Amino acid sequence: MPDLVVEVIFTSGNVENLKASYEIIGVSELWIWKNNQISFYTLVDNKYLEVDRSQNLSKIESSSLSPFINRGIQESPAIIKQDF
Repeated sequence: MPDLVVEVIFTSGNVENLKASYEIIGVSELWIWKNNQISFYTLVDNKYLEVDRSQNLSKIESSSLSPFINRGIQESPAIIKQDF
Protein backbone atom coordinates (compact mmCIF):
# COMPACT_ATOMS: atom_id res chain seq x y z
CA MET A 1 0.00 0.00 0.00
CA PRO A 2 1.51 3.37 -0.95
CA ASP A 3 1.83 6.11 1.65
CA LEU A 4 1.28 8.82 -0.96
CA VAL A 5 -0.50 9.02 -4.30
CA VAL A 6 -0.23 11.95 -6.72
CA GLU A 7 -3.02 12.40 -9.28
CA VAL A 8 -2.69 14.87 -12.16
CA ILE A 9 -5.87 16.06 -13.85
CA PHE A 10 -5.21 17.85 -17.15
CA THR A 11 -8.60 17.75 -18.83
CA SER A 12 -11.58 16.70 -16.78
CA GLY A 13 -11.87 14.60 -13.71
CA ASN A 14 -13.96 14.39 -10.62
CA VAL A 15 -11.91 15.05 -7.50
CA GLU A 16 -14.56 13.54 -5.23
CA ASN A 17 -14.53 10.28 -7.22
CA LEU A 18 -10.74 10.10 -6.98
CA LYS A 19 -10.81 10.74 -3.26
CA ALA A 20 -13.48 8.08 -2.74
CA SER A 21 -11.43 5.51 -4.69
CA TYR A 22 -8.36 6.05 -2.55
CA GLU A 23 -10.34 6.23 0.70
CA ILE A 24 -11.62 2.72 0.03
CA ILE A 25 -8.12 1.25 -0.23
CA GLY A 26 -6.74 3.34 2.65
CA VAL A 27 -4.01 5.46 1.03
CA SER A 28 -2.92 7.77 3.86
CA GLU A 29 -2.11 10.83 1.72
CA LEU A 30 -3.37 12.05 -1.64
CA TRP A 31 -2.13 14.99 -3.71
CA ILE A 32 -4.30 16.21 -6.57
CA TRP A 33 -2.98 18.59 -9.23
CA LYS A 34 -5.75 20.40 -11.12
CA ASN A 35 -5.99 23.84 -12.75
CA ASN A 36 -2.38 24.73 -11.88
CA GLN A 37 -2.93 24.12 -8.17
CA ILE A 38 -2.03 21.21 -5.95
CA SER A 39 -4.16 20.14 -3.02
CA PHE A 40 -3.04 17.83 -0.22
CA TYR A 41 -5.44 15.45 1.50
CA THR A 42 -4.82 13.30 4.57
CA LEU A 43 -6.94 10.28 5.46
CA VAL A 44 -8.64 10.72 8.84
CA ASP A 45 -11.31 8.25 9.98
CA ASN A 46 -11.57 6.88 6.41
CA LYS A 47 -12.26 10.32 4.89
CA TYR A 48 -9.87 12.78 3.27
CA LEU A 49 -9.38 16.16 4.87
CA GLU A 50 -7.63 18.90 2.92
CA VAL A 51 -4.44 20.03 4.64
CA ASP A 52 -1.83 22.69 3.90
CA ARG A 53 1.23 20.56 4.73
CA SER A 54 2.13 17.05 3.64
CA GLN A 55 1.95 14.48 6.41
CA ASN A 56 4.57 12.25 4.79
CA LEU A 57 6.91 15.03 3.65
CA SER A 58 6.36 17.48 6.48
CA LYS A 59 8.48 20.30 5.07
CA ILE A 60 6.35 20.62 1.93
CA GLU A 61 3.33 22.93 1.85
CA SER A 62 0.89 22.92 -1.03
CA SER A 63 1.07 26.70 -1.42
CA SER A 64 4.87 26.52 -1.80
CA LEU A 65 4.88 23.60 -4.21
CA SER A 66 2.44 24.96 -6.81
CA PRO A 67 4.75 27.74 -8.11
CA PHE A 68 7.59 25.25 -8.61
CA ILE A 69 5.38 22.87 -10.54
CA ASN A 70 4.06 25.71 -12.68
CA ARG A 71 7.62 26.73 -13.50
CA GLY A 72 8.31 23.21 -14.68
CA ILE A 73 5.39 23.44 -17.07
CA GLN A 74 6.17 26.93 -18.36
CA GLU A 75 9.97 27.16 -18.40
CA SER A 76 12.89 25.23 -19.75
CA PRO A 77 14.61 22.90 -17.26
CA ALA A 78 17.92 24.61 -18.13
CA ILE A 79 16.58 27.96 -16.94
CA ILE A 80 15.18 26.50 -13.73
CA LYS A 81 18.47 24.69 -13.06
CA GLN A 82 20.34 28.01 -13.18
CA ASP A 83 18.30 29.20 -10.18
CA PHE A 84 19.66 26.38 -8.07
